[in-house]
Amino acid sequence: MMACFEASATPEAARNMTIEVGLFAFERDFSGSLRCIPMIVRFKLDRVGVKLTLRQWSQLGRAERERLVLQACDAPDEAAAYRASLIADLFARTDQQPDVFEPDPAPAWSCREAVAESVATWCAGLGLAPPQAARWAQLSALQRFTLTKLSRPGHDNENFIAAMTEFGLMGQAFE
Repeated sequence: MMACFEASATPEAARNMTIEVGLFAFERDFSGSLRCIPMIVRFKLDRVGVKLTLRQWSQLGRAERERLVLQACDAPDEAAAYRASLIADLFARTDQQPDVFEPDPAPAWSCREAVAESVATWCAGLGLAPPQAARWAQLSALQRFTLTKLSRPGHDNENFIAAMTEFGLMGQAFE
């Protein structure tokens, strides 16, 4: 059945399916079109030390935004290539350099042993149980990053509950 679907998919549909693989379900409504910066790209931007505004993101072409979703950025050489190509693409489109910063060597989301303080605080403010330590440790780095990013004070964090639900963290008992 899947082979039939893949064989009949248009190139555009196949590309969109590939892009959606890098997106969380809670962000597909607004990031599927790549008008907004998806969490996977925000994660990579933090890793490589680049601050990209929504305006700068929107000035990149669709193919460049897709590449930023899909391009590997785990190993040091991949991260360096990601940063270099992003900066070159942005400069070619806008004649601007993005803001750069030194990445945090130990961000709160990187600790598997303890739930990030911002996540626990945000949960408490919403009257929710924070993720149990064992469940937090099982989350991927991207999932922990996402919850940490969505729990920052002073930001519109409307997708926090949707992310918690998607990651299977709603309805847990307090530890």
